[in-house]
Amino acid sequence: MAQNSLKCQFCKISLEVKWKCKTCDVIFCDSCRLNIHAILKNSHEHDVMDFKDTERNCSDNVDLKSIPCSTHLEPSCLIYCRNCDKSLCSSCLIYPSDQIELTRIYYLRRESLDELKQQIENTLPFFEAKSAEFRSRDSKLLSQHRQISQEISDRQNDVNTTLSNEANELLRKLNSFWNPNNNPVTQQKERLETIEEDLKQRREDLDDALKESSAFSIFPVFEKINKDLPAQITVQVKTPNLIYIESSSNDSFFGSIIEIPTFKLAHTFTIRLPDISAIVTLNEETCVLYSAKTNFFKHISISNLEMIKLISYYSKTKRNQTFDKSTRVVDMTAYRGNILIADVSIGNEIMHICHSVSQTEFTSIGNLHPCGVHTAKDNILVGYFSSYHRNDKSGIMILDLTGKEIRRFECTAKNEGRLFTYPAKITTNINNDICVVDYQSFFSEKNPTYGELYTYEPRNGRVVILGEWGQPKWTYSGHSNINCYDNFTPYDIATTMHGHILIADRDSSTIHVVSKNGQFIAKCCHDDIVHPNSLNIDKMGRLLIGCSSDWDAIMVAIIKMMLGVVKLLNFT
Repeated sequence: MAQNSLKCQFCKISLEVKWKCKTCDVIFCDSCRLNIHAILKNSHEHDVMDFKDTERNCSDNVDLKSIPCSTHLEPSCLIYCRNCDKSLCSSCLIYPSDQIELTRIYYLRRESLDELKQQIENTLPFFEAKSAEFRSRDSKLLSQHRQISQEISDRQNDVNTTLSNEANELLRKLNSFWNPNNNPVTQQKERLETIEEDLKQRREDLDDALKESSAFSIFPVFEKINKDLPAQITVQVKTPNLIYIESSSNDSFFGSIIEIPTFKLAHTFTIRLPDISAIVTLNEETCVLYSAKTNFFKHISISNLEMIKLISYYSKTKRNQTFDKSTRVVDMTAYRGNILIADVSIGNEIMHICHSVSQTEFTSIGNLHPCGVHTAKDNILVGYFSSYHRNDKSGIMILDLTGKEIRRFECTAKNEGRLFTYPAKITTNINNDICVVDYQSFFSEKNPTYGELYTYEPRNGRVVILGEWGQPKWTYSGHSNINCYDNFTPYDIATTMHGHILIADRDSSTIHVVSKNGQFIAKCCHDDIVHPNSLNIDKMGRLLIGCSSDWDAIMVAIIKMMLGVVKLLNFT
């Protein structure tokens, strides 16, 4: 029937349509196939098929418009939903059948976006503050780097090639401390700024969507920004505080770049002693304190900033009772797991202390009085003087580990004068330089009003640095900003693994930090560090500070002294 209703599309006359060319998309009769289609160019390549087969194929195709809607009476279907397994019309797409469920989902998402907005409001200030902090740190470090580079460049002008090479090496060292183009602070700053920008953008998108409050705005925003917020944590970045110090010697024209150490008071302990004259570290946890006023030792063990062990005992050595205890100089050093102690009240002996079990004479230095003592590698360094009142001989004596004298340093290389007056405290640094606290005097003469020929003077002094073979290198007599009112009173000295020299200045309650070349670097002071008179750096890299009191031991039966534990953050 369908065939009789169609005409040949070539001749427009014949109703006997028998063929269809799928290539030309034309139907035609037998006559036109032979007389017209066959003579077309490349007609032999055309896809010509029996028209009856095309009708059969077309009847197998599904026409959506012929399918009725699964929900409505309209027969015109626009789309078939595989998930729902339903044919849907235009009404279904505009007004879904599960409108109630969709409305519920809308309100849930709106509520989630409200909660997310509040979380962002609570989180954003943290990252804003951290971003500002790291921007400031990055700017400060960049400024510090540029300033030091400029100072080196200024000195580099009009110098020869050798000195230019020295300047370039110094600039490379500066970049090894801190590379302005690639460093943890810049990386952390960029990460925080990215998080801050993302949170602000998400907050802005949320504000717009919630303000419009339509499904058109809520659903896409929810899909876009509904993700976990970043944790409120930042990486701890250690940054150097650098200074450039021009050279004051012939060793270097340009000077050096020095990292200023950072101090943090970790803990304080109250010790029942009237004074802490000396501190020695025996191992990672145990240190020994000595009180010159009471001849009393305390072995304490510190673990996780807690005192877990305490052993106390008196010194068993015979003391010179006629010597004023307030003027005594005491120094201790670790020796083969035990202690060597030099105390001017003993006489010419250096005592070997093996806890409370054995206290014996280690060695004697004739008619001289030992004060400072320090063990360094295979030697023992002893500071000595000849007399309490009229001291005409003083210096450093080098002993081997058995106590036998190797050599002495008493005067300068040109024999121009004495190196020391009272070499009271001794240590060494990474260059094997000998670092000595030298007091100017102990006594001064007075007219005897009460039968006294001498009176005690404060321990004003200086720090003297000698080379390994006794050659004088430099001296340090305090800093004008610290000692403008208080005299420089160095009571003890210690050195770090990087060569910095720490000096306990008792009267100013300050720890001076000096470079290995004698330049002042920084100071360490704290409200809890009062009158420091002994220093020691333990095996954990912590600085132990023994603090004294202004109170008279006669007036107070038991005075609690303080031991401060300071973390040297740049030296660990």
